[in-house]
Amino acid sequence: MNLKILAKAFVALLATSLIAYSFSIIGVPGTPVDSFWKLFALVLGVSIVTGYAWPQLRGVRKGDMLMVVERRHQHEGDFIQNIIDSYLVTALEDGRIGNKIKVRISNQRNNNLKGEGVIISYAETLRPARIRLTESEVQVKWS
Repeated sequence: MNLKILAKAFVALLATSLIAYSFSIIGVPGTPVDSFWKLFALVLGVSIVTGYAWPQLRGVRKGDMLMVVERRHQHEGDFIQNIIDSYLVTALEDGRIGNKIKVRISNQRNNNLKGEGVIISYAETLRPARIRLTESEVQVKWS
């Protein structure tokens, strides 16, 4: 069982049932939005739908912070070390998932490095949108 799909389906059905209840399609008969609880159900249902739909409707805009996650391997003799680097870049163009956009790479020494990358995912509650760098002006090294 995929818990992510289960959670999304539960939230979608919850939002649908709340909106349907607020308009008296299901549940207690009466005029649409005739009580506080029906109004509360409508607000909650629309809020849930908006929370899920907003990142897809908005996409990535110019000036947004994006997270780059790079995986690399370092060989030292017979030892192979896997390293995951993550850092923030600034979008210089608008874009959607799968689009290639230009970004500004900032580090402590130079703020004008530019690169290009493909958008992997949109922003979530606690995480900025993710991008995979395809080109950059210099090799990015972080210590």
